[in-house]
Amino acid sequence: MIGEDRNLSSTRNTGDIEVFSDNLSNPDSIYPASPLPYSPDRNSQSSARPSNAQIIEISSDSDSDISLQSTNRKEIITYLMQQYSNNFACSEHLPISSCTTTTPLSWSLARITQLFDQNLPVDYPEPGKFGYGGKITSQQWLSLLCGTSTTNSLPPVLEIPTQDHSSTSTTTYDIDSFIAKVKCLSVAKKGLRVQFSPSCLRNISTDVHLYSKIEERLLSGNIKICQVPLHHIPHFYLGHLASSLHLPLYVFLPALWNSNLNKNSYISNHHLQQWMDIGFIPAILKHYPPDILQHLPLSFNAASMNIFARGRELGIQDARFESGKRQELHYFLSGRYLQNVWQDMVKFSQKPGYTHFQGMFLLVDAKDLKLHLKSSTISGSWQLFSELLEGDLDFTCLDKNFQFLDLGQEVSCQEESATCFFRTCCLEKSLREIREKSPGLKAAIYSWALTTATGNQTLAYSKTSSQYENGLIYSQYYSPLKSLFDAGGTYPFQNSSLDYLSLSSEILKLWQSSGTGGARFQVDVEKLERSYTHSRDRVLLALKAAIQQRRSFFNKTGT
Repeated sequence: MIGEDRNLSSTRNTGDIEVFSDNLSNPDSIYPASPLPYSPDRNSQSSARPSNAQIIEISSDSDSDISLQSTNRKEIITYLMQQYSNNFACSEHLPISSCTTTTPLSWSLARITQLFDQNLPVDYPEPGKFGYGGKITSQQWLSLLCGTSTTNSLPPVLEIPTQDHSSTSTTTYDIDSFIAKVKCLSVAKKGLRVQFSPSCLRNISTDVHLYSKIEERLLSGNIKICQVPLHHIPHFYLGHLASSLHLPLYVFLPALWNSNLNKNSYISNHHLQQWMDIGFIPAILKHYPPDILQHLPLSFNAASMNIFARGRELGIQDARFESGKRQELHYFLSGRYLQNVWQDMVKFSQKPGYTHFQGMFLLVDAKDLKLHLKSSTISGSWQLFSELLEGDLDFTCLDKNFQFLDLGQEVSCQEESATCFFRTCCLEKSLREIREKSPGLKAAIYSWALTTATGNQTLAYSKTSSQYENGLIYSQYYSPLKSLFDAGGTYPFQNSSLDYLSLSSEILKLWQSSGTGGARFQVDVEKLERSYTHSRDRVLLALKAAIQQRRSFFNKTGT
C-alpha cells in the first residue's frame, strides 16, 4: 500500500504561502503532488574537528547546503502551482483493446458484484470463523478467484465509463504534518509532558524521506560522511508538548549510529539509563522547585517499575502477556525552566565518558493534522496552523534550516455514494511530463483492488534534481478510500506469513519437524487463521457501513 502522505515544504514564510495560494487556480482534476526535504545535521560535532583531507564523501547523492534552498523559494512556489493547478487528465482515454492482443470481456462493477452473489454462499463468511464448511465447486472457485470460466479463459476487465459531464467539485487544502529540528527544550512554551522510561514502540519507524549527515570515524582514522535516513538514527520518544495539537518530541543520538549495525533506531536501556539518571534527571533536580520534584520519579528504573506496576501487580490469576502491559505515564514539566535543563544536557554530552551523546538534537514530528487544518485556500490552512501553535510553540527555537510541511489538496464532488480514483493512463501521462523536468525521478504506480485501469502513485525526487535541492522530496496521489482499511498503518492481509495457510497440514508438519527440535520452522496456524479472519471481517464491516451511510471518497494530492 501507499506510504504516509508526507510531502513537505521547507518554509514557514507567510508571504510565500500567500503567494502560492493567490496564484493557484481551481484545478479541473487532481494529480500527484510534491515532496519533503532533507537537511544536514548541523548539531553533530566531534570533539576534534577533522580536516578536509580526512573527510571522505561516500554518497554521490549528497545534498547541497540547505541555506541555498532558501534563495530558490520562487522556483518551489512556481513548481507547486503547476502541480496543483494543471489538469493532468488524459485528453483521450485509451480503449481497452489497444492494450491487449486479445480483447477481454469488459464488465461493469454491478456485473462483477453479481458474480460474487451467484457463487458465494449466503452464510459466508461467518464473522470470527475461518474458512467455510460447505461445498464450493472448483468451477465456482475459478470464477471467484480468477474471473474465468470454461468458456472464457481471459478474466474480465473492469469497465470504467468516461463521463461527458463533470460533477460539481469542491477543492480544499490542508497541512497534514509538520516536522522540524529543535534547538532547545524551551520550544514548549506551555511545558512538556515527559516519559522517563520511553518505549521503543513510539520511535519513528517509517521512512519520512528525510536524511541527516553523520560523521563516522573509520579504523584508518579518517572520517566518512554518511547521509542516514532519519528513521535509522538512534532516537527515543521524550514526550509531547502541551498543546491543542499532538506534538511528539524526540531526542536523536547520532553518535550511537554505526553503519555496521542493524538499521534500526533503538537505544539500549543502558544508554537510556545513562541519559536519564546522569544527565536529564539531575538537571531537573537542579532547576525545578521542590514542590514539583516531589511528584516526579526518582530514576529511570523507578519510572520503569511504575509503568509495569498495573500489569504485574494486580489480579489473582496468571494472565498471558501480563509482563508486557504498560501504563504510558507522563509527568508535566513547566516550560519556565526547560532552557536551563537543556543547557545542562548539552554540557553533559561533552563530558569525558559521555561523548556518545554528543551532537544530540531534538525533533518535533506532528502527524495527522489534516482534520484540524482544512481550508478552502492554502493560506487559510497556514493561518489555522499558525494560530493553533502560536501560543504553544516557540518558533524561534526551531532550526530554520530543517522545517517541513506536508501540503495536501483534496478535490471532492457533492454526490453521495461516489468513489473517485486516478486513472492509470492519466498518472502515466502526467509522469512523462514530470520526468522531463526531473531527471532521476523514482515513481511507483500501485493498482487499486486488482484493477489495471485505476491506481495510486508515489514520486520520490532524485537528490540531484532541482526539486529536491529546493526542498521537494516526495509526492503522492491516492484515494482516501484507503482510510477505511488503514488502522494506524496496518492494512488488511498485510501479514506476509498468511501465505502458509495455503499449504496442507501435512507439509506444515513435515517442515516443522525438520531440524533439531523443529527449530528451523515454527508456524502457529491458529494465530494465522485469527489474523486472516480479523482482516477479512474488518474489511467487510467497513465496506458494509460505508455502503449503508452512502459515503463518498475522492482523490487527494500531497506535497
